[in-house]
Amino acid sequence: MTAFDVIIAAGGRGKRMNSELPKQFMAINGKPVIVHTIEKFITAIPEAHFIVAMHPDWQAHWKEIRKALPADVVIHLTDGGAERYHSIKQALTMVQDDSIVCIHDAARPMVSTELIKRCIADCVQHGTAIPAVPVTESIRQVIGDRSVAVNRNDFLLIQTPQCFLSHVIRQSYRQPFQHVFTDDASVAEAAGFTIHITKGEYGNIKITTPEDLDLVHYRMNKHA
Repeated sequence: MTAFDVIIAAGGRGKRMNSELPKQFMAINGKPVIVHTIEKFITAIPEAHFIVAMHPDWQAHWKEIRKALPADVVIHLTDGGAERYHSIKQALTMVQDDSIVCIHDAARPMVSTELIKRCIADCVQHGTAIPAVPVTESIRQVIGDRSVAVNRNDFLLIQTPQCFLSHVIRQSYRQPFQHVFTDDASVAEAAGFTIHITKGEYGNIKITTPEDLDLVHYRMNKHA
């Protein structure tokens, strides 16, 4: 039987939300964002083990929130680091051997069970699976004090969950931190692994600004 580990990256401090409360703890319909997120994975892969990477300052708060989730679901807690890289590196010490590892932003509560299962299926086949969607707006590259138009068809918007065979992502995180590591795919790619792109979903919104929170709240109520 395949083992599954879901790492929830919950180290964000919510600076762009203009709030002392980190975005993953903000409530939508009376439930913290991180609870909505974890519930999606419980539905998609009930047998999964969870590892929540979180800043130590908020771990006592998390222990209260944890009570909203089923007691029989395995959820480990680990310290978030200075950068996302360090948080995930620490979390990877807790994953099971020969598992499929899904790494997901706590602030993406709209992830669908279909997307989760699609990423897992592609990971089984390719060893990696990274959801992405095409860029739909015009974009420009900033060069010094000017900007130039670029072909948006050359770019994709990357999402989570990013899924890997456990030996792939563990080996990837043995390399030293680099500032170009903005997600797990960039770490794996730097380690020499090929990144497989999986069809993402525009509805898989990451809450970064107050407007994002309003949009997610609206969409959750619309589909309720």
